[in-house]
Amino acid sequence: MATYRKLLKNRAGDTIIPVVDGQLGYLVAKGSGNTITTTGGQKVPFNTEVIKIGNLSLNTTNYSIVVGDGISWLEISANIFYDKGGYNYGWASIRKNGTEVAPRSIADCSGGYGSVVFSPFAIPVQSGDVITIHDIDGNMKIRPPHSWVCVKQIA
Repeated sequence: MATYRKLLKNRAGDTIIPVVDGQLGYLVAKGSGNTITTTGGQKVPFNTEVIKIGNLSLNTTNYSIVVGDGISWLEISANIFYDKGGYNYGWASIRKNGTEVAPRSIADCSGGYGSVVFSPFAIPVQSGDVITIHDIDGNMKIRPPHSWVCVKQIA
């Protein structure tokens, strides 16, 4: 059973995550800047660290999460908020070293806005692996400040 040593709080003082033994990695990243229109296969621009604990890092120029030493499993979840582009839907994929590692996620956008959501799932990783999220078809008008990815080391 895990021993909780401290709790991480947000600016309002609310507890948002327990830090287990101070050893496991945890990274939350979001985008910043203006709405971008994708062209298909483009990386979602996660370029701002919100929370960082442990041996995970965000490459802000390549919009990728780099796995550090001592990490063998990650739990990943994400949300991509977008305006209607050329299609009435948006879909995306999560990739490890360029290969899809999770089922693609799709969302309706016929009302003007949508959110592609990835529920938490686990993948095996090793040091140096690169995690990215990509739009699939293009023509998504992604709103970076309202999109996020959460990566948690589970082993």
